[in-house]
Amino acid sequence: CFSSFFFSRLTKDDPINGYCFAGVQRWTRKIDLFSFDKVILPVHLSSHWTCAVINLRDRRFEFYDSMGGEGKVYLEILRSYLQDEHLDKKKTALDLSDWQDYTPGNTVPQQNNINDCGVFTCKFM
Repeated sequence: CFSSFFFSRLTKDDPINGYCFAGVQRWTRKIDLFSFDKVILPVHLSSHWTCAVINLRDRRFEFYDSMGGEGKVYLEILRSYLQDEHLDKKKTALDLSDWQDYTPGNTVPQQNNINDCGVFTCKFM
């Protein structure tokens, strides 16, 4: 699991225009990210917590949001990150053509206030 600062550094706090692999490139210098089954990334969306997962075992990118968001932008960022990480550490391109995106949407309980997102994120991970 990365710290909550990872995603903000990866995106320079601007997920639409701010992707920056160099901001997190050294975070994995002593570990092989590809040796794990899952990589969990807490994502703070200014006033709401969600969670993203790189599921290496099942070959999919996952986004969990207790308010039902699909997180398409964040899934694309994860794709770019994993490709850049593989190229940097393994020195080869990574083909993600058979990887899937997964969001449970409203199939998990949803929060009905603005305070419980952290609890929901932890509970359904």
